[in-house]
Amino acid sequence: MMIDLGSVFRRQSERSRWATALLSPDNSLLVFGFLLLMAYSMVPFLAWAAAGASDEYLLLASLTCLALLAMWLGGNCSIFDHRVGGASELVEVDGKYVIAFICLLFLFFGLYVVLTAPTVPLLSALQGVDAYSLSEERGAFLKGRQGVESALLYVSTILTSTLVPYALLHAFAFGYRIRYITLGLFIIYCLSFMQKALFLNALMPIIVLIAMKGYLSRRLVFFVVSGTFIALLGLVAFSYDGNKSEALVAGSYFSGSYLPVGSLDYLVWRIFAVPIFTAADTLAVHRETFSSEHLLGATSSFFAFVFGFDRINIERYVADYQFGGSSQIANSNAVFFIDGFVNFGWLGVFLYGLVAGQIFRLFRFSSDIAFKALWPIFAFQLFSGSLIGTVLSNGWGGLVLCALFFKVSEHNTDQSLGRHLNE
Repeated sequence: MMIDLGSVFRRQSERSRWATALLSPDNSLLVFGFLLLMAYSMVPFLAWAAAGASDEYLLLASLTCLALLAMWLGGNCSIFDHRVGGASELVEVDGKYVIAFICLLFLFFGLYVVLTAPTVPLLSALQGVDAYSLSEERGAFLKGRQGVESALLYVSTILTSTLVPYALLHAFAFGYRIRYITLGLFIIYCLSFMQKALFLNALMPIIVLIAMKGYLSRRLVFFVVSGTFIALLGLVAFSYDGNKSEALVAGSYFSGSYLPVGSLDYLVWRIFAVPIFTAADTLAVHRETFSSEHLLGATSSFFAFVFGFDRINIERYVADYQFGGSSQIANSNAVFFIDGFVNFGWLGVFLYGLVAGQIFRLFRFSSDIAFKALWPIFAFQLFSGSLIGTVLSNGWGGLVLCALFFKVSEHNTDQSLGRHLNE
């Protein structure tokens, strides 16, 4: 049975108002702040108060409150409003050249990576390779590259985190035919090395774009949510191996020793529990391994290079702390303000929060519709990653600068999305 997507978009009476409000860039800081409050303040506090969790959980809850206050302050400071709100004249660039350049760059990059990889994890999974070998193949696909090819990981991160989603959004907004081909190639590339949620970097902003234009229906929300869940569960089923020691079953739900019962339990545990106890474990590692001393930016490759520090890969320390060092390439990333705390203390949490809040303000007031629609990616990356890594390594710093000084233009932009959705 074929689904008429045109009717899905055209049913004005079925528009999902709550989803549209939830996805709006105007509410992005509020939505993200609520998620942080629940995940990193309320749950850790209850775990500490009612379940006897370590003091790191209480510290985590306190740091979250400070970060939220700083984000609120940053989100209410009109520092760059004149740059993005139309008061300043931006350098205009032709959208078709921007889109063509990024799409061609991604095409050649993806071909090179896949053709030069020792194995393709997705093909191995389809052939029945065990979960441990599949995990090693996933690491070797990009992280395991040596020499000059070690840069491929950083290029891939920038392309998949910001550049390609940004180009895709403009392609959909302008109605370019290349949009579906590029979207398909992006999803195939993400699935090729079993990065479970990476394909959402393209799908989520497109849904936000549709919501911003008023074409988001309840039926489309249902299709997207259910399809995403089924896709994630399928990828987990391929890569998860529940054949571990039964002694681990008794492990705490908020710890790396917990043994999920099946793929669904594993998916829920990864989404809801792992980010929380990873943040708390990072604080524990900071106390036990580094005696709670401020690392002064040494966890960042950028700061380590600028100030001549030896880089401290605290994510690797945390992974060893959680899982016993079973993998040489595993890293455990914590929510963005934890990196601020281990490097600069409470002041670092406050400053990181101010910067994050100001970027969310740019999403709200920018006139670049593609930039605005990218806010869920930025929020997702901050939810389980450092601010410095997100801004520098994931390409957000460059994209923010582009939003402040350049305007990607095309005639009839406002009408093209609606026209092509209704074709």
